[in-house]
Amino acid sequence: PLACNFPEIKIVPTRQYYYSLPVSEATRKNAGQTKLNEETGIIKEESYISGYPFPKPEGKFKATEAYYNWMKRYWTWDSRYQITEARGWRRSLKEDFLAVFNYYKVRLQGRVTEPIGWFDQRAKEQGEFESYSAKYFAPRDMFGNVVNYVLYSDPEKNDHLTMYVSTLRRVRLLSATDAQDAVGGGDGIYLDTDGCVQKPSLTVYPSKLELIGEREILFPSNNTGTAYVTSPSKGLEYLNLEWERRPVYIIKMQVLDKNFVYSYRIMYMDKETFLIRLVENYDQKGRLYRTTETIPAFIPEMGVTTISDTLLMDHIDLHSTLGHNYIMPTPWLGREAIGLEYLFTTGK
Repeated sequence: PLACNFPEIKIVPTRQYYYSLPVSEATRKNAGQTKLNEETGIIKEESYISGYPFPKPEGKFKATEAYYNWMKRYWTWDSRYQITEARGWRRSLKEDFLAVFNYYKVRLQGRVTEPIGWFDQRAKEQGEFESYSAKYFAPRDMFGNVVNYVLYSDPEKNDHLTMYVSTLRRVRLLSATDAQDAVGGGDGIYLDTDGCVQKPSLTVYPSKLELIGEREILFPSNNTGTAYVTSPSKGLEYLNLEWERRPVYIIKMQVLDKNFVYSYRIMYMDKETFLIRLVENYDQKGRLYRTTETIPAFIPEMGVTTISDTLLMDHIDLHSTLGHNYIMPTPWLGREAIGLEYLFTTGK
């Protein structure tokens, strides 16, 4: 009843992945600088500069260090433009959802390309980590809607989520709980972006991180760019993926807020790249509720891993969503594409 099953598994030799020279140099230069609070395990944000903060996770907060590598990830470029086409299917495999949107995203802290470090003085003063704006072209009832998201480094500060609602011609500030709403009616919430963007915190959806395993698991990739999904009449099967054994951390995030949509998450993080490949989200009854899996593609000439496809599944309502992503670097991007002004000037 779920789309995008794998009828075949083509196993290829495990390859080595690597980051571009600026990311590698920043990681090596700042190794050992980032500190955690010895009592809570929460990062001391003032100690983080750039690069991956914990290239060799260890000690009693090993799971937390690994997860902070994910939170400070270099996935694609510091500034990027993205077009996404997402389709959803109900349990009968009948398509019931189509969303098309473009997406500007800028990393504001820990940059390794110009401007180096902080993007600007405002980002430094307000502790902004990254920001993105997404404009919808489909479905029709969302045409012209624009979402703007600012993620803050401070773990105790709610991120800033605003939306231009085209039918009202008004900008609305979404509350902290709205981050649990399904994005565009799909199979994930705003905090499921890229797999999981939930910050370790004592007050904002407090959680506990635990390393529950380290092992090798077969994961798919689309490095060749030839993967595709068959038609509904042929079962919506996912073909031409290449599978390789990947070393992973298995991290459990226990959510301590009983009002949160999930009771806990199980995350499978690649030990070489620190990128999360699969997240299993369980509801308050302990049932597997939603999963998010990313299908990456590696660009060896640039030392960049990009997001080819994103597969989301609702295992209770038996609904599937697959997002095809087309991403490119935009080093010239400024505040004009990620601020509130963008909501007013581009909303329809």
